[in-house]
Amino acid sequence: MRRLIQPNVPKNGMLEKCRQIEQAGTIRLVLTEMNAVMLGLLRKSPLGICLSCTLAAAAAAATVDARDVAFRSQGVTLRGIVMVPKDVRVVAAIVMVHGAGQEKRNLGFATAFAERGIAALTYDKRGVGQSGGVYAGQEVGTNNVSRDNLELLSLDAAAALRVLGREKRLRGVPIGFVGVSQAGWIVPLAALKTPQSRFMVLFSGAVETTHEDVRFEYLALADPAFWDHHTHKEMKTLARPPLSAVPGLGATAWSDFDPREALSKLTIPGLWLFGGRDRNADVDVSTERLDGLIAAGHKDYSYRLYPGYDHQLGGINADIIDPSVEWIRRVVSAKP
Repeated sequence: MRRLIQPNVPKNGMLEKCRQIEQAGTIRLVLTEMNAVMLGLLRKSPLGICLSCTLAAAAAAATVDARDVAFRSQGVTLRGIVMVPKDVRVVAAIVMVHGAGQEKRNLGFATAFAERGIAALTYDKRGVGQSGGVYAGQEVGTNNVSRDNLELLSLDAAAALRVLGREKRLRGVPIGFVGVSQAGWIVPLAALKTPQSRFMVLFSGAVETTHEDVRFEYLALADPAFWDHHTHKEMKTLARPPLSAVPGLGATAWSDFDPREALSKLTIPGLWLFGGRDRNADVDVSTERLDGLIAAGHKDYSYRLYPGYDHQLGGINADIIDPSVEWIRRVVSAKP
């Protein structure tokens, strides 16, 4: 499961200078060039989705206030940061949930939302950066998509949301989850644990089982031109390799997990964004499963498909962030 959202810099903006000024616990992200854009430096991991922006920048006139936070979850202390827009009205707040990989807090992605009026809590994953606990992943010889690990990470995300809900600056503000890829399995579990959560947005979040996902990834990921010689129509009949054929994963190594177990129980709105050239998640299966959930009564579930994008969805770009923010604004303003 090598999932990656790659932040990039659109052609109409060039980063000239970024400074982090820390005063009395407040960090302001400042850019000197007009039309500068969010810049993320990514780091790949050998297993799982990875969304790692270690450098953040905001547009010239915008500033974001941030406060360090620490919270307890399942016997360890997790550390992160709450980012709140200074000059934009806060309409909602989110907890950002990682994909797979050794991911620290994601300042770039969080700032992109905060600039648009969505406050964000982003934290170092368990066992990574300043957070305590033990990291699970192929890098350290363990399985990050086992049921036990997905459950543990969902408990961390739920704890983060409760912390966010206690922020004095955000009292009365609707809160929810935004996650990427592997978070498609984690966020529904976390939302079930947090009745105060109002919504969820998932970037390249698979609605397939963990076994199905790994089998598809093994089929498609090794071929960068996979979608140049395959069509979505034929994917319904194209044979996937057995799980036993995937290196390092035997059929009995870990039990399967289906996110529909949680999604079928939730009543909050959900938005999924997919790339039509995704080679990490089976978008055809995922959209088919979402259609089934919608037909079964989950009318507040919806998805957007970007045919030209892969699993990375183009990075921190307006065509991905802006529709997500507008959707959040719409669902939190709707009457229950």
